[in-house]
Amino acid sequence: MGKINSRRKGAAAERAFRDELREAGYEDAIRGCQYSAIGADGGAAPDVRCDSLNKFHIEVKHRERGCTRDGYNQAKRDASEEQIPMFAFRRNYNEWLVCVSLKDFFKVVRELPKDFQKL
Repeated sequence: MGKINSRRKGAAAERAFRDELREAGYEDAIRGCQYSAIGADGGAAPDVRCDSLNKFHIEVKHRERGCTRDGYNQAKRDASEEQIPMFAFRRNYNEWLVCVSLKDFFKVVRELPKDFQKL
């Protein structure tokens, strides 16, 4: 795939994930500052920014093949020390998946109400 088509595909994936967040009630979700590659805080720009979920640094990919680890590593590299790196991805005709480390998963789960954590 050419560079322009690849960028277009990436931008479409970022808009689609942004729209999923908005449908879930996170109305402040927007695409990040991809062209400058610098976020509002001076750090690396996430693909999707959502002030309501600012504890996450969100990277988004739409791939039919490829390594999930690469996308997660990019999120990890670009996240600030206070943020949890999150990699959202999907293939054609499949649902979105979100990848975080197990350590960060436990951080999030520990913040949930105790009644949510019980069956």
